[in-house]
Amino acid sequence: MRFAAKRGKVKKGDISALPFEDSAFDVVVCLDVLYHKWVDVKKALSEMKRVLKKNGILFIREPAFDWFKSSEDIASQTKHRFTKEELRGELSSSFTIMKFNLR
Repeated sequence: MRFAAKRGKVKKGDISALPFEDSAFDVVVCLDVLYHKWVDVKKALSEMKRVLKKNGILFIREPAFDWFKSSEDIASQTKHRFTKEELRGELSSSFTIMKFNLR
């Protein structure tokens, strides 16, 4: 955290209770977070929506396909790797999807 703090503002928080005010951001970036064992996906998405401004942009990247699991998934405590349909389903209840890529 000290490394990042030297380069800008840093806050430590929980994805299920983000330490920011409502409508604080134009963009929220979530990289490889939702697939972990300790993450409640619905709470996390709700918090990201809460801190986004109206018409804000959410950018998410998640590991795909459970059949891709490896020893790295054990070390990183993977709960579930999403398929395109699963992630779209989680997002569609709270967000308007503008673009959806899966590679």
